[in-house]
Amino acid sequence: GIVTKYHKTYFNRLQIPMDGEAYIQSISLKNTVEMISFDRRRRLEFGPDTEASIIKCYVGG
Repeated sequence: GIVTKYHKTYFNRLQIPMDGEAYIQSISLKNTVEMISFDRRRRLEFGPDTEASIIKCYVGG
């Protein structure tokens, strides 16, 4: 994809050290995993139809 195509170019242009790149990647991965797990927990707590039922209550459907 586009990220892998241009990654090396921008990485070299910004002169980010290898350990800095690893740190950025680890933070990005951590945030991604947290968001996925948060979304899954919310779906388990409220169920798949909760959002639709809340909207119906507000709209009056």
